[in-house]
Amino acid sequence: MVVRLGAPLLITRRCPLPPPRLSVATVPVGAEVLLDGVSVGRTPLQALPLSVGRHRLRLRHRGAREQIVELEAVAGRAVKVERRLELLPPPPAPPPPPVAPAPRRRLWTWIVGGAAAASLASALGAGLASRADYTAWEAEWERGSDLARWNELRDAGERKQLAANVMLGVGAALAAVATVLYLREGRAPAPSAARR
Repeated sequence: MVVRLGAPLLITRRCPLPPPRLSVATVPVGAEVLLDGVSVGRTPLQALPLSVGRHRLRLRHRGAREQIVELEAVAGRAVKVERRLELLPPPPAPPPPPVAPAPRRRLWTWIVGGAAAASLASALGAGLASRADYTAWEAEWERGSDLARWNELRDAGERKQLAANVMLGVGAALAAVATVLYLREGRAPAPSAARR
């Protein structure tokens, strides 16, 4: 410039304003900051350069509700955003897997049922032996053998028939008891009041 004595001098200049800067703080810290859809870091952010104009700021944090903030950036001004993020309730715990009931053991059913089967088998064996004695007795009768032998075969057949009848009765009674035990031991227990 040229300065002359007595002549007024007017200097006009436009000073450029510094670009706007963005600072973001959240509670809780560590929220992801997206500026116009682009991730620029996590809170707390300090003095992030920002272009002049309107911007959209999104704050995302795990376990908190997302927040959206509309900004107007002006040259020479700092933009500060401070937000408390609303925490979401924790997800409900998954229900426990259903527990299969333990198989019901029918111990007494098998014991009594085995005894019934053994008794019925013994009754069958005694009945067959009695039938064999009666067949031999009839053969002796037709041959006309001595009376002592005939009486001996007849008495043996009667004893075996009596034993077969007794074993048959005991086996039937044990089979009935085994049936009752089968129904009783196999029944599931009633659900408790707490489970209902």
